[in-house]
Parts: sequence; structure tokens; C-alpha cells
Amino acid sequence: MMIAAGVLLLLLTVLFEKQLRPTVNELAANQASLAAVQLIEECVCSVLEEQEIGYSELVELVRSTDGKIEAVRTDTVMLNRLKALITRRIAEKLQQKERASVAVPIGSLSGVGMLSARGPAVEILLLQSGRITAEVKDKFEAAGINQTKHQLALEIEVGITAVLAGCGIPAEVSTNCILAETVLIGEIPQVYLGANFAE
Repeated sequence: MMIAAGVLLLLLTVLFEKQLRPTVNELAANQASLAAVQLIEECVCSVLEEQEIGYSELVELVRSTDGKIEAVRTDTVMLNRLKALITRRIAEKLQQKERASVAVPIGSLSGVGMLSARGPAVEILLLQSGRITAEVKDKFEAAGINQTKHQLALEIEVGITAVLAGCGIPAEVSTNCILAETVLIGEIPQVYLGANFAE
């Protein structure tokens, strides 16, 4: 009887590894990626709040004598400093294991819709496994008659490893976080400058 139970357990383990493990790994990686995106966004928000940085600290509008916008100039020194602060904060959070984890109901890892969000929670640990890269993206888009929305965003990419039951699952996380935005009134010239305001 004991031998039969042992054989059954072995067969179930082999079945899990071959049939279910890929699905569980994929779902775990997805859950880990969602948690990592949330962690990244929280880091960006906290740095912006601590530094008290808004649109006017990052962008200068160069106007003519009649008040028309002649150019849009960004403070590249401030942006580079902001990128460094944010990437360092993300790395620090991912190194704090007790904070860089997510509890997921086991039903959500089953791949069965009716079991989603059900059952006891299992912990997925998030570890930084790749370089954190951040790049500023600039966007102008129409926001109404004679109005243009100007947006500065930080495109962040992080390589992570989701650890579930001792198994490491690699994942790449990418997200865009808004640094500042405003609506500009009037005609916007095709002049965009990257510079330090102090220059």
C-alpha cells in the first residue's frame, strides 16, 4: 500500500512538472510583472514627491516679447538626476525582500478561471536579475483647439526573477511613468531643446 502511494505521488509530481509547471511559471511571471510595475510606479511617485518636482522644474517655455511660445527647453541635468534617483530607489526596493514580494491565491496560478483569486496564498519573491534602464520620452499631442498637451515620461525596463517554491522564473518588466505634463495654449513651434536652465 505504501509503495503504491509512493508511486502515485511520484507520477503526480512528474505530471505536474511536465504539464502544469510551464503554465504555473507563466502565470507566476505575469503576477510578478504586475507587482513589479506597481513597485516601480510607487518609487517614481515617492521620488517626485520627496524632490517636489513638477513641470516648471523640468521644462522652461521660451517666449517672444508678445508672449508666444518660441521654444520648449528641458533641464537635462535635472532629468538625469531624477533618472538616477528613481533607478536607485527601484533597485533598493527590489533588494528589500520583505517588500519586493507578492502573495497570490493558489487558484490564480491554476490557469482555471473559476478558481481565480481562490485558495490559500503563496508568496512570489521578486529579485532584480537584470540592469535597470530608464529613458525620458517626450510627447506632444493635440488637446483641443489651439491647445497642445506636453508630457514627459520615463520609460523604465527592469529584468526580474520571480521565485516560486524555490524555482526562479525570469521576466522582463517595462512601463512608462509620467514625470510631468501640462497643456500649452497657443501655437507650438517645432523647436525642442535639451539644456540646463542655468546655462
